[in-house]
Amino acid sequence: MARRGGSSGYSIGGNRCARYDAFSDSYAQAYISIVGIFLLAFIILVGCMMSRSGKLKRKGRSKSILRWYHYGLGLLAVIVSFIILVLQLVLTECGVLRSYDSGLTALDVTFMVIDKVAELILLGMVLFLLVPQILKLAGSSRVYKAALFGGAAFFAIMCILAVARVIVYGVLSYQTYISISAGNSYRRLVKGYTVMYLLSNIFAAVFLVIAAFKVKMDRERRKGIVGWIPALIVCLIGYSIDNMVVVFITYGARRRSDLDKNGLLAAYCITLIFYFGAFLVLFIIARATGWEYADQGHPPATQYAHNPADPRNHPVGGQPGAPYGGMQQMDPTKMTGYPQSSTPAPPYAAAQGMPYSGNGMYEPQGQVHHTNTWNSGVYAPTPVHQIPSPVPQMPMPMHQMPMPYNAPLAAANRDSTATELPARQQ
Repeated sequence: MARRGGSSGYSIGGNRCARYDAFSDSYAQAYISIVGIFLLAFIILVGCMMSRSGKLKRKGRSKSILRWYHYGLGLLAVIVSFIILVLQLVLTECGVLRSYDSGLTALDVTFMVIDKVAELILLGMVLFLLVPQILKLAGSSRVYKAALFGGAAFFAIMCILAVARVIVYGVLSYQTYISISAGNSYRRLVKGYTVMYLLSNIFAAVFLVIAAFKVKMDRERRKGIVGWIPALIVCLIGYSIDNMVVVFITYGARRRSDLDKNGLLAAYCITLIFYFGAFLVLFIIARATGWEYADQGHPPATQYAHNPADPRNHPVGGQPGAPYGGMQQMDPTKMTGYPQSSTPAPPYAAAQGMPYSGNGMYEPQGQVHHTNTWNSGVYAPTPVHQIPSPVPQMPMPMHQMPMPYNAPLAAANRDSTATELPARQQ
């Protein structure tokens, strides 16, 4: 954002401020009015940023994609450059500073340095903060890496050109005589800087479009982000094109008298509109609600009012949520009729070869209760050779062979069966 026009044509001798004749020219009035309006606009934007930061801290969310040390420094650089521009214009109009004064030259060089810093900060915020964060929000790792490496290459070239431009401008500003070759070299350097700045913004715009299409698939993540990306692209490209056109027109003229100062001032106003619009849209995108997913990494999982039923507690062919026809299930470890099978059998029962059934009683040989199928409600016959016993197994008569277990009949005859077993074994 170079200084337009040139105040040296208005540095007439004498103190014009004392004669109340300062800013009598319409061009000077329009120039300082435009700069003052945008200076006030950037100051208001700083206040909005501070208010937004306070709201985030009160909500417990201090993180944002735009921190004070890059977005705040960018705004500060713009404000300082505008203040220097206003100070330079006022001192020149009042006759305090004249052409080729050391003070005016120092202000010119300082303005050039801070102005280029502000431009680089704006470009860096787009290349290294906004584009990667949107791609990260969309989950595109490959495009994310390409954007980072490509953006780093463009930004490095821009930094080299900016440093070279500032150094050459400072050297030429303190020389009373500038050779034609040196002047032409500086013109080519300025033109190359503006062209490269346009290419860098085009690169950022391409990846902004890609990121917008990728994050557009998620309705929650795109809130407040996708809709403002076209406005940001228009501001970045518009600022770069307008700045490049003005530079080519200014440095392409043979004499400064051939330039239309009013046309250049109008172009400068358009440049500032795009410049302020880029910072404003960045602030609007940074406060979007879709960035909350960037902190979480993924949207919160859906919470249910109940836990899904364990399929192990369902009978074969049963329906989830209503096992055994809606009967209330009981904990197998708390059921008095089915204690855990780890209970050791008393020695006197084991000596008689009567396996412990696990329900407080001793069953006939071959009739054991399987606790691992406690919810089946049946007894499973077990072969004799699988029943653990400390004494050798005797051949079993035919009338004692395992039979299918009948629960009601066994419950009715349990006492008699238990008393008859010793006699039968004898």
